[in-house]
Amino acid sequence: MSSAVPLPMLSDRRSFVIIIGVDPHKRTHTASALEPGTHRVLATLQIDATLAGYRQLARWAAQFEVRRWAVENARG
Repeated sequence: MSSAVPLPMLSDRRSFVIIIGVDPHKRTHTASALEPGTHRVLATLQIDATLAGYRQLARWAAQFEVRRWAVENARG
């Protein structure tokens, strides 16, 4: 299960610190990449909560050179 929204063309998007927010659930996780400052959603991905899904998430996140993760209910 995967749905990805394409990124808008931002020539310097790789230089921003992108926040990737993750909403984990038992069977799937949804991640969204947020634009700094405005918190506009740049891209969203839903993965299965499996090893293959986690690998897909890591590959997807790699497009953002500078990134920070925020996981709901991670408490730290």
